[in-house]
Amino acid sequence: AGGAGSSGCPMSAEHWLLRQRIDLARETLIELRVHASSAAVNTPAGQDLRHALLERLFEMVHGAGERVQAQILGCEKGQKLLADLMPLWPAPMKAAMLRAFASQLPVCLQRLHKAAQVPAFAATVNSSAKALAPDAAAALLAALAAHGAQTLRVALGRNELSALLAGLL
Repeated sequence: AGGAGSSGCPMSAEHWLLRQRIDLARETLIELRVHASSAAVNTPAGQDLRHALLERLFEMVHGAGERVQAQILGCEKGQKLLADLMPLWPAPMKAAMLRAFASQLPVCLQRLHKAAQVPAFAATVNSSAKALAPDAAAALLAALAAHGAQTLRVALGRNELSALLAGLL
């Protein structure tokens, strides 16, 4: 009768594509981890492959547009994936994910209202926010504040958003 969709209907095409994207990213992350455990990672070609895999992972979750970002940021599986990926990324990629989160805060909140809290994602968001340059942190804080007091009040009920604000402050 009921499927995996949020309305009790069969899984929507959008939800199915999101799950495929997350599964593909997980497979790529496994490839990266296997590579990282090999001696080849210490060679110039090994470093090139590592950087290429990190770029590919970033494009899987960020490069396809804001809609995908909100989907990944607004679901438990996506947040678990990002908790594993963000510590591996260089600072500009982390900052881009935080900007995506801030710019799409209302959409993410709509998706998150049913999702379980992911403590590892909240910790990753917090540490990534703390590492931002002061100007970038101020811009991100302004982007969050632009959503208005009501949105921020709701957002503070979620660990990942509280962690983001705490990291920025």
